[in-house]
Amino acid sequence: MTEGPMDVTETPEPPVPYLGRYTMILVAGVAGLIVLNIVLGILAQVSLPAGAAAVIPPMIAGLVTGQTWGRERGALPEGAPAWRLSVFGALIYAGLQLLLALGGLAATGAAGPTAVGISLGIVLVVSVIVVFINRWFLTVGAKGILKQR
Repeated sequence: MTEGPMDVTETPEPPVPYLGRYTMILVAGVAGLIVLNIVLGILAQVSLPAGAAAVIPPMIAGLVTGQTWGRERGALPEGAPAWRLSVFGALIYAGLQLLLALGGLAATGAAGPTAVGISLGIVLVVSVIVVFINRWFLTVGAKGILKQR
């Protein structure tokens, strides 16, 4: 069976659209909050609340990615692709948080089975929440852009 030449103007839809953009923003957000926390600790002897530091990067990544989605596609994120991005984004988030948590435990010498188990549990629970944070902020970001049109 022979097929005709592929139309070069038509690019196939990636299975997880905008995942690279989401990942870059997420990593930058996590790194930025780590630096901010260090600076606040040195200058003002305060630290960011752990819960805020955990959810702010995926909120920002979801919002900015949703804005890009709305700007480039002119529509709200569709069901299946948006959920895939939300789940894969949460998996990337979980991997990043595990690296940071286990690295921190190892650096402090507290990497015993109990501490590792508790850390894994916390990362798992927060990562499930991040799936829904991602999905919500994808839509919020896209809606904001579409209202400006």
